[in-house]
Amino acid sequence: MIALWWRRLLDPVHRLPPAYLQKCLLFSFLLCPLVPVGCRGRQSPVQRAASPPCTSYAMIRAVSEDKGIRFVELDTLQKTPGDPNEGAPGYVNSSPGFVRWFLSPDAAFTMQTLSFDSTGNFLFNQPIAFDTLRSLFPEGSSSRFRHIPFRIIHSDTIITSVSEEYIP
Repeated sequence: MIALWWRRLLDPVHRLPPAYLQKCLLFSFLLCPLVPVGCRGRQSPVQRAASPPCTSYAMIRAVSEDKGIRFVELDTLQKTPGDPNEGAPGYVNSSPGFVRWFLSPDAAFTMQTLSFDSTGNFLFNQPIAFDTLRSLFPEGSSSRFRHIPFRIIHSDTIITSVSEEYIP
């Protein structure tokens, strides 16, 4: 585009008046230093598209909070279809060890076997608070919940939902 403009200016057939050429040259030389300066310091941060929520399964080893930031230590599992005669799914360990994940401040926690009614039936889909979840995984002691798989919903490496998987 610029090459065509300069060719047109220098072409004898399309010769422009000298006063106009001087104005164009002066304008282009004045504008050249301003173009890089005008953008300095105004770079907008790169906006990443939010990844869709992913579901995975894991065993929880610990739930903690440090300086207002919540963490969960997980050992991820792979869900297998299970025996067709029994219909119950199985879980296979898919990672070599525990990994620490961030918890969203407004993450939802749901338990299936935390409490039961007067007839002995579990109260399914019971929402709980973060402090209750943290109390289920005390440090240095064994808890039955450490042997139960949890469904983890995460987006951008931040956990948004933790739900106990009910195994009959």
